[in-house]
Amino acid sequence: FGDEAVRIVQGHDKSSQLFLYLAFQACHAPAEVPQSYMDMFNGSIADEDRRRFAAMFKALDVQVGRVVDVLKARGMYDDTLIMFTTDNGGPTTDSSCYLGKCHSDFNRIDAVGALNFPLRG
Repeated sequence: FGDEAVRIVQGHDKSSQLFLYLAFQACHAPAEVPQSYMDMFNGSIADEDRRRFAAMFKALDVQVGRVVDVLKARGMYDDTLIMFTTDNGGPTTDSSCYLGKCHSDFNRIDAVGALNFPLRG
């Protein structure tokens, strides 16, 4: 998705507004990331699940950085609103089920919640 977003920004006519919805799948199931990103955390994070999560965030960060860089290079950054949102709440049971390993009696029951307490609950 990063390549396409960069291409769109590079080719955009700056005299008109641009709305770009960029929906990365990181950090989200399936918990997949190129090995090169996993390797970045080999010496600093022992647990493979936590290393994978950090690697997914790093991959996301790199791609967002590429979009920011092209916005700056084209002189569009100062008039840009960047918003980050998520798609739903996190697991309400054993959070390791997200990474495919369950350590509870729930055994991969779909237990994703969307709680916004203390707002509306």
